[in-house]
Amino acid sequence: MKDSASKGIWPRFRRRFGSVKLVALSVGTILIVSIAVLLGTLWEYCNRVSTASRQQEQSIWSGLVLRGWLSQFVTICSAVLRICISVQLLLVCKMLASLALENRQVQDKDIGITFIHQYANSGPFGIAWRFITAAKSGRGSLGLLAIVLLTLESVFVQFSSTILLGDLKPVSLREGFDTVTQVNYTFGTWAPGDDLNMFSATPVEFPVFAEKSAARTTVTGGKAGGMVDSGNVIRALLPLRGLKLATLASYRGPVTAVNTQAVCFAPKFINATAQFRRLPPLGPQSPDIDKRTIETVNFLAQIDNMEAGSANRKLFERSSLKFGGVEFDFGLINCTLTANTTSICEVTDTIERHENTPRAVNDFPAMNISDIGLHWLLVSNSSWTNISSINPARIKRDGNEAFDGTEWATQNFPSQDLRIRHSLCAILFKWAAGDVDVDVTSNYTEPRLYRNPPSADGSWEFDTTYVQRQLGSDGPKRLSNQDRGVLNLPSFNRNESQPIQSIGWSLRLQSTRAGYGATIPGAKTGETRLLEATVETLFMNSYHDTKQLSLAWEAAMMTSITTFYYHLLDFFVLPGDATIRFFKSYAVPRKLLGLFLVFANIVLHFLLVSVILYAFFSSQSFKDGIPDPEELGYLALRKQTGSDTSIELTTRINRRKRRTHDEYLAVDSGEE
Repeated sequence: MKDSASKGIWPRFRRRFGSVKLVALSVGTILIVSIAVLLGTLWEYCNRVSTASRQQEQSIWSGLVLRGWLSQFVTICSAVLRICISVQLLLVCKMLASLALENRQVQDKDIGITFIHQYANSGPFGIAWRFITAAKSGRGSLGLLAIVLLTLESVFVQFSSTILLGDLKPVSLREGFDTVTQVNYTFGTWAPGDDLNMFSATPVEFPVFAEKSAARTTVTGGKAGGMVDSGNVIRALLPLRGLKLATLASYRGPVTAVNTQAVCFAPKFINATAQFRRLPPLGPQSPDIDKRTIETVNFLAQIDNMEAGSANRKLFERSSLKFGGVEFDFGLINCTLTANTTSICEVTDTIERHENTPRAVNDFPAMNISDIGLHWLLVSNSSWTNISSINPARIKRDGNEAFDGTEWATQNFPSQDLRIRHSLCAILFKWAAGDVDVDVTSNYTEPRLYRNPPSADGSWEFDTTYVQRQLGSDGPKRLSNQDRGVLNLPSFNRNESQPIQSIGWSLRLQSTRAGYGATIPGAKTGETRLLEATVETLFMNSYHDTKQLSLAWEAAMMTSITTFYYHLLDFFVLPGDATIRFFKSYAVPRKLLGLFLVFANIVLHFLLVSVILYAFFSSQSFKDGIPDPEELGYLALRKQTGSDTSIELTTRINRRKRRTHDEYLAVDSGEE
């Protein structure tokens, strides 16, 4: 009794080719699909993380990339893919040889060798010539098409590794391991005279910093006074420079943080008088220096004391700095001004500021005007005509201030054609030591100063556009940190064991008392530059681009402190440990062409295998069993003699086929 299961396709397949070939076909298919899924997932991950803020450091793919094993993994996958496809191609070529015999798609002289190819062949290359010669004689066009496609597939799969590796491109990713190093990060003790050194330092680099900033505020008053507030800003200066800072991926450790803010508003004076003076030039003289005396104006004024309800206080209270119930008096303002120059004067108040003030005063960042880091500066622009005779008497202004809705108030002295514009600025400038945890999303480029073409008179200055963008002083609205190439500062944890230090302007202004005033810029003999020449350019360009004096001050303060910090970075005395991770170049998939080509080859492979399997399973030779060599001889004899009337031979062959088929089935069912 015959087992009906023995008539199934797969039992026949196993009897025809053996169990090993059946396993190769099924397991090979699973492996090919699995490798395609793995490669597709890897390519998708690498293309995503190479443009994302950070890779998933705990993922398997991330570990593969960061350990440098990606190329080896792709090579191994390609080798497995090549083996599986090649084994299946050998099996498919056996089926194709059987189909060629059954459908008479080979020449008669190749029947014998094609019969052998049903059981042993070397792949598409081994049987290709049989189909080519048959096609030349008008046979087997479909077989030729199949063998050509199989041959192309066989060639392509040999180069799958090279094609896939061609998709790999270098990408900067954060390295897989932290680097713990010791850094020096603070100024140490702030000594008298450091203010002067800081403001005289020439900036040569503008390293990336981490920033946490509050919103800016602008108040326009129409014909009343206006106010501009740069917003409270904390910037963390990282104790790294050069290539290390340019390739930084994350930093967790101590830093020096700078807290800056500038609030400028149009002040209202109680009294204001002016007096012209001709003063001799100061400093060393040379024959080409103009020997004429210098025309200056001495400006005296008293500002109201910001009592509750006063005009100045109402305007100032619209800023983010608060009074906190503080009452104080401003001292008398006494400034020496020169024409067509921005002159700076310090304004004193009665608030006592020292390091032992309560913690509420020493908050970081500062929140009120009694903070140790806050100083008042009166910024003035004056203009008058060149007069031949000067009235030495003190003159009074014409009425009260005139306002134009900005942070400037104008004083007019018509008797001497004198016009002075003032803006009173509360400048907050302090620093402290603390810890930060900063992540870098991508490599940042340090901005540079570029030299503008010389003007008609031969003078030149720097183009500060890119530095202004980094500092946020290239426009009234601060761009995002990412657009400015600045790191995000989530939080700053102040080191309680270190004091908060104030960086003021007093010492710098006092150094100008031997001259006729502190100016921006100091263009004439007898004047002293308040800021270094490059910082002055940055100050003036920022004000020109933003039309806000507070933003110009913020840019100048930050540039001065950053320059001083990095000049002394190698000599700081307070050490600390930092955990640092850098960006490193890794070769990861950034293109999809190679992957698509390999996928197309896999799809073509499965399509060809499916079609040939279907044709083979439907063939008579697969249903009847192994062809008899005697039948092959009869086929050749019939072709040679042109006769098919040999009934005896035909009957014997048919009998042999029936007997062979019955025995074939009996073996599988256990019958003998």
